[in-house]
Amino acid sequence: MRTKLFIITIFSVLNGFSQSGKILGVIVDSENNKIPFAAVSINTINKVFYSNNEGFFSTNKLKYGEYKIEFQSIT
Repeated sequence: MRTKLFIITIFSVLNGFSQSGKILGVIVDSENNKIPFAAVSINTINKVFYSNNEGFFSTNKLKYGEYKIEFQSIT
């Protein structure tokens, strides 16, 4: 019984992890210059992320779907 419960638990956890993804990228301006420390807003889930000093950003795990992303920077 313990083995069955362990196997069911493992499959449940793995299934939960497989239903998510990440959004990542590099923020650049019209001349392909990297924009550091820009705010990346995903309004549908009310989250804000920030790019690093190289303009790179990455989100936490997100459910698959469509998201509207907004970028803001003071330059």
